[in-house]
Amino acid sequence: MDEPLSIREAARFTLVRRSVDDDETLSRAFLNALKLSAETLNVARVGIWRYEEDGTRIRCEMLFDRRTGNAAPGEVIDLLRCPRYAEALRTRRVVMAEDAREDSRTGELTSYLIANDIHALLDCPVFEQGDAIGVVCHEHVGAVRAWTAEDRYFAATVADMLGLYLEQRASARHYQELLDARRELERHRVMESLGRMAANVAHDFNNVLLALQLRTDFMRKDPPQEDRGHVGADLLSIVDQGRRLVRNLLDFANQDQPPTTVIDLANVLRAMRPALSALADDGIDLTMELPDEPVYVRLEQSGAEQIVMNLVKNARDALIGGGHLRLTLTLDVGPNGDDPARPLARLVVADTGVGMDDATREKAFEPFFTTKERGEGDGLGLSTVYSVVTAAGGTVSASSALGEGTTITVLLPRLGGART
Repeated sequence: MDEPLSIREAARFTLVRRSVDDDETLSRAFLNALKLSAETLNVARVGIWRYEEDGTRIRCEMLFDRRTGNAAPGEVIDLLRCPRYAEALRTRRVVMAEDAREDSRTGELTSYLIANDIHALLDCPVFEQGDAIGVVCHEHVGAVRAWTAEDRYFAATVADMLGLYLEQRASARHYQELLDARRELERHRVMESLGRMAANVAHDFNNVLLALQLRTDFMRKDPPQEDRGHVGADLLSIVDQGRRLVRNLLDFANQDQPPTTVIDLANVLRAMRPALSALADDGIDLTMELPDEPVYVRLEQSGAEQIVMNLVKNARDALIGGGHLRLTLTLDVGPNGDDPARPLARLVVADTGVGMDDATREKAFEPFFTTKERGEGDGLGLSTVYSVVTAAGGTVSASSALGEGTTITVLLPRLGGART
């Protein structure tokens, strides 16, 4: 007697739940599906058969015998010797044979059927990403059996769930391979950055040491009194250069901590206007557009100043022979993280300078990457901007074209109308 529909629905639910259990091994998933299917359809044996690479044979990877509770690999069937059965598997969703030995399709398996006392078959192809990769075979022994529509539906569900499970495993493997490749790429980038760092730091400190050595050698020669003042000033300048190098390295190293202070970014930029104007060389037209209302963001004031100073310095250096440099701050709403309409502060620094090609733009935020001559830049400006912005939960991006200029856009999460 057929089981009530509710029991089979519960069995299908169990199968679906198990099929998406990431912790199950492949063999455990197969065994659970075979046991559940054998019990639900009340058949003696259920097997999972996989097509071999050339598609001319199917191999039983696991056969569960409900009578003994054992599961083991089974036989291999040559499909070239049973063409009607092979064609049925390729063209039909379910192959039902109430009397398997008399059915024109499954009758081609007579020797296998007789050897195992099989009288009825219910077989369903398993598909992975649209390709038939195997068959789930339900084998009824002892007598012929009239399969019901419910039997057919359940058997198809088993095959579908196994196919889904295999697709999920394949997707998981592909995703893991992508993660591994990304980690390897990041590792290479880190090593490349560290190599550039070592080279740049060594070069810059060597310059400082060489300058100190030259000035020291000069002082050992007992120069005239009037020259000693100049040498002293030079030494102070050299020491200051070394301090700046160390300070830049420390600033870069300390930017991964999330900020805790809430500031009015618009007010900070207003206070920086004189310093930014002094930073711009002759021939550079600097304009600042700031909103009248407060723009509250969670950011240390020193971090905000680093962002703006580094962006303006880079823009200034790109304006060879002069040009326009525009800094704007606006209140915006847009996607940020999981929130599709999160309040944002949009800071844009745009210049009409030399611009960057795509290869340079893609590396612009990497530590110690610079297109400037040695000694003219340490390659930490934009990477520091990136570190400060991302630590604050924001994003930074660059758009540029050679000969047309560069635009750097910083998006920071904006707080409500009052300090918190």
